[in-house]
Amino acid sequence: MEARFVVRPQLELRDFAAFARILYGKVRILFVMLCVVSWGLVFFVLGWDVVFIAYSTLVTLYTLFFPVMMGWSIRRGMNQKVKESEFRFSEERVEITTTVDAGVSKYDAYVKVAADSGHYFLLVGKYSGYILPKRDFVEGDPAEFAAFITEKTGLEMKFVRG
Repeated sequence: MEARFVVRPQLELRDFAAFARILYGKVRILFVMLCVVSWGLVFFVLGWDVVFIAYSTLVTLYTLFFPVMMGWSIRRGMNQKVKESEFRFSEERVEITTTVDAGVSKYDAYVKVAADSGHYFLLVGKYSGYILPKRDFVEGDPAEFAAFITEKTGLEMKFVRG
């Protein structure tokens, strides 16, 4: 069966950080930040200036680096045996091959498709999915992949800044 697109992801920390932004979304990150800032204001009102300054610094750092920290956590949690993988997208199915296992999935297995400036993301659950960096397409044009995958899955592509 002829594959229209072949991707061999060589994932880096920036790819996992982009995936974390897709999974958790800016709204959720901002909500957490607001909750944390609220506690900081309580410290300030109580007159705990030193605690307020330390807390505010930690909140700022957390907010700035949240996607990177989550990306690091996701990468760390991956099975270290999977060093290489390949995705072959044909008209009927997706063949996924790794150094550990091989499998086939149908397009209706995906629950969400998303993209940013450098990646496509295929989610199979709320917090699990595949990262396909556009730079790692070895067959097929990455620019044409969005139309292909939305047609095959029947899902609307969610584009996010990133």
